[in-house]
Amino acid sequence: MTEKKAVRILGGVCCALALLYAASFFAGTGTKSRPRAVRSALLNPKYADTVAGVTISRAGQTAAVSKREGDVWIGTADGIAFPVESKTVAELLETVKKIRNMYIISDDYTDKTGRSDPFQLAEHSAYRLDFTLADGSVRPSLYFGANDYTGRRIYCRTSQSDTVYETEDDLFPRLKTDAKSWADMRLIPQSLTGALEPSAVQRIRITGGASARTLTPKDASFQDTARRILSARAGAIIPDPDSRAGLANTRAAAPANVSAEAARITVDAGDGTVVTLAFFPARESAETDTYYVVPHIEPGPARNGAAFAETIGSCSYALEISSWTFENLISPL
Repeated sequence: MTEKKAVRILGGVCCALALLYAASFFAGTGTKSRPRAVRSALLNPKYADTVAGVTISRAGQTAAVSKREGDVWIGTADGIAFPVESKTVAELLETVKKIRNMYIISDDYTDKTGRSDPFQLAEHSAYRLDFTLADGSVRPSLYFGANDYTGRRIYCRTSQSDTVYETEDDLFPRLKTDAKSWADMRLIPQSLTGALEPSAVQRIRITGGASARTLTPKDASFQDTARRILSARAGAIIPDPDSRAGLANTRAAAPANVSAEAARITVDAGDGTVVTLAFFPARESAETDTYYVVPHIEPGPARNGAAFAETIGSCSYALEISSWTFENLISPL
């Protein structure tokens, strides 16, 4: 074989390969291989404003939140009943009612035999999201499974169909079944007291050991102290250690298995709301680096009805803070 003939053959092979490579792109964009898209919302927008309950569950773990008196959301998870961060619920509802692209990936979320779960959309592996409306009706369950290969989309289905959809994964940050992801982690929960501002506080009383101090707006450190207390957040939420029957009890008693009360802060607001925070060392050692905080809320006249008292009383939890936060809060003593 001459050199020229070999070059011609090699050139022909290269051209053929180039054509096949180019054809692969056109084939990949053909109508038959492109997932069919529909424009829809995960939850019909007409139902979003009437949602009164949300339940998220996965692998035996469940978080449930429900709307109570005064548009307050109360949650249960990890054996704890707690006030919910209302912003978290609002963001979830905004996400599910958004009109989005839903790509139809498969007509069956199993492999037809039921022996595998390629999309992780089976009951035992998927995140399940349920919405209860104000009239007591429940919308079809939504199931969310694995991400696609890009990590930016997630597979989903409804309880009414085996069809698998792929959509933007903007919901995953809210698919949480732990209490902390839903709870209002402020020591003074705004979800139960309203958006208290330092200017609305009339008096702060701090006691610890044999020391006590009462601050009023006339004191130079009052506004700064009020701001620190109102903005303070916990690092963890736990069941109320002494198993009291909710926050509506007449006193914040010492939790079982922990030391005696280390300090107490009482905040009087202008609307008549009184919040007491009782602090307990997590261990009997004087060098403990963690404190439990048990809040007690007495609502003002505007929220002093029996229904709202029942809402407050349904909560039973304690918060964990660091020793640094504790010392910072009682520093005026």
